[in-house]
Amino acid sequence: MYAFRAPARIPFNPHCGHQGAWVPYGTHRREIICLAAARTDDVVTLTDFDPSHASPLSFGLHTEISVASDAWRRGWVDYIEHAGVARRREALADPKERMHGHTGSINFVKAAALRLMMEATAPPKGADLVI
Repeated sequence: MYAFRAPARIPFNPHCGHQGAWVPYGTHRREIICLAAARTDDVVTLTDFDPSHASPLSFGLHTEISVASDAWRRGWVDYIEHAGVARRREALADPKERMHGHTGSINFVKAAALRLMMEATAPPKGADLVI
């Protein structure tokens, strides 16, 4: 089991980070805490302590890749722009007016896990995450 803590921050110029420039941040009293445990399969589960979020949510790494395996082999941008991948992402997106049952947070976890998997040299392993 691993525990991670990230202090919340507000980027004052969020578009300069991907251009290689320094990003000025302000902080506030919130933080994100994540507990993570490794799994032996390729399933990632996400449980959120906030009751307004749907929990648990899960996905299989190989299942996600199989949605657009040809695009996956070509590279990250081809994969995330593939119509099938976009449909799955949009199906989980949270409209601003929805106050309960949030599912969009799994998209952030999915993107991070898949991007890491694209660079990995070892077979992927899943994780159980609690936020």
